Amino acid sequence: MSVTLIRMSMPMPAESVMQPEPALRVYKIKTPDPAIGSVFGRLTVVSECYTNGRERMVLLKCLCGTEKTVSKGNLLSGRVNSCGCLAVELAKERYTTHGLTKEPVYAVWNMMRQRCQVPTNKQYADYGGRGITVSDDWQTFEGFFKDMGDQPFKGAMLERVDNDGPYSRENCVWADRKTQNNNKRSNVLWEYKGKMLTMLELAELSGLNVHTLRSRLYLYNWPVERAVETPKVSREESANMAPETGPGAVKHKLYPPS
Repeated sequence: MSVTLIRMSMPMPAESVMQPEPALRVYKIKTPDPAIGSVFGRLTVVSECYTNGRERMVLLKCLCGTEKTVSKGNLLSGRVNSCGCLAVELAKERYTTHGLTKEPVYAVWNMMRQRCQVPTNKQYADYGGRGITVSDDWQTFEGFFKDMGDQPFKGAMLERVDNDGPYSRENCVWADRKTQNNNKRSNVLWEYKGKMLTMLELAELSGLNVHTLRSRLYLYNWPVERAVETPKVSREESANMAPETGPGAVKHKLYPPS
């Protein structure tokens, strides 16, 4: 006789069946609108918030004077703290380390480097072309400005003490245009009372016009002493005083008639 075993599943008690947990309800808490006069970075609230159909908006005024409308969410989260002027200023700081690119002293430094290091510069032959260099410390404007500072007076020129030396802290001073012109390599020096002087220095010493001196020295071939010490005369008198020799020549007191 065969016996068939049948396994019957017994129902589980109702209390042992796991029931799904009820879903949590999330309630959004409304943040209060910023009050008029509240300050966020550079921005000041100047109006009450309003709804533009999707989100709350607020009108703000920046320290620079610009008015800007932004969403309340962006304002309270800190994503907006200026009208945009702050980003511009930060960008300038990143790309400009000294803030003096528009100042005359920066142009002096820039032209100095071009004369010495850019072969296409029209003055390169008189500077870089003949071996005038710029020191390593002055390859950056910061290094140059640290050593020389700003121009001490309007129109100050960068002058090398040794005309054949480099542009460096040890060899450079600030000078006026007159001093720089007197120190030009191309200047012709004239001996007067034991000193070697330029045409400009002779003119300043005598009180005469440079053109008058140049005519006396080059056109009439006067000695330096006579050219410097003879007072300025009219054209007619000048004509009678030139050339150096001749029947109509008027001798200076230092050169009496022989």
